Amino acid sequence: MELDAVEEIVGKKDINELLSKIVYSFHNSHPYIDFPRPEMPKTIPIGGITLEKQSKGKTTLAKEWSEILNKRATNILISFGTCVKTSDMPEDYKKSFVSLFESFPNTTFIWKYENPEEDVFQGIGNLVLTEWMPQVALLADPRLSLFITHGAIGSTIEVTHSGVPALVVRRCFVHTIAFTRSRYCRYSPIWKIPIIGEQMRNAAAQKKHKVALTLTKEDLEDKKKLINFVGEMLSNDE
Repeated sequence: MELDAVEEIVGKKDINELLSKIVYSFHNSHPYIDFPRPEMPKTIPIGGITLEKQSKGKTTLAKEWSEILNKRATNILISFGTCVKTSDMPEDYKKSFVSLFESFPNTTFIWKYENPEEDVFQGIGNLVLTEWMPQVALLADPRLSLFITHGAIGSTIEVTHSGVPALVVRRCFVHTIAFTRSRYCRYSPIWKIPIIGEQMRNAAAQKKHKVALTLTKEDLEDKKKLINFVGEMLSNDE
């Protein structure tokens, strides 16, 4: 899709020919949350250019989302992006999350999930399953306590912009071939679960800057480890 859009402007030209004529290269990255590395003067990082400045304590949340955050003392946001369907994760991973939700009854879990009607998650009062959510606005809200994510560059920049620490889970969820292709702290921690591409590197960079903890997909099989990690991050002011 991206290549089709480029071809509408420059025509069907060889990519190597185009690269040799580049004057500036704009990258969706941010030097403050990356590893040190040499760069050419023509490389311009513009990560976060689409994000609006958020005033501390201010929120642009719709009433329905604000009411959800007001229900309990702590709130955890879970999102693993759109490239991989979270609903395709193995059943034992799902059961670990059910145990997690049941272990923290005073915490509201908001989970971006493709199949909100799935039987395994029915009847859990502190779980909100949604196919879409205003992620940037939720991250900017001081009532959010923790972000569990896959660590894509978009989510990484958004959470850094908001100042929410994270927990990142490294590598993909499911065992099918499709998945083998695979801030600074202000109010709440980040937990990251990388899935594909640059997400492993993003997770490692945020761990280096001490704004995130990481797990692997295999860790999701261990419900006790999952529960202990979340409990530690909710109680750790660092």
